[in-house]
Amino acid sequence: MTHPLLPAGWKLAQQPKKGEYKDKALLMLADSPNTVSWLDKTPSPLKAGSIIHIERRLTLADARAVQCIHPKHLVADGPDNTRMLRVSYKCPHCHGTREEILPEAWIDASKLVFIEIEQ
Repeated sequence: MTHPLLPAGWKLAQQPKKGEYKDKALLMLADSPNTVSWLDKTPSPLKAGSIIHIERRLTLADARAVQCIHPKHLVADGPDNTRMLRVSYKCPHCHGTREEILPEAWIDASKLVFIEIEQ
């Protein structure tokens, strides 16, 4: 199984159990709605076709607390127990590792799909 945005050397993977999400790779099928920071309204560099890695699952309440430490502009609303994903990625501009928070619901909405390296 393949996808037009899937880079060479990667293949689609089955969705693991939620407790096994940590360190799994995802392919973004939609652009991130976030901005670089609450001061810098430049759009996030995460675009459809980006590969990201799940660092951890957290609640929206926890994600808002993380925003105080990592002041990225979080575009999410809902109950405090809404599940979010803290993801990391390699910045396409500086090649440093960056983090962002995305809604876990994007997996069910097919905006994020699990991938793995082809063996």
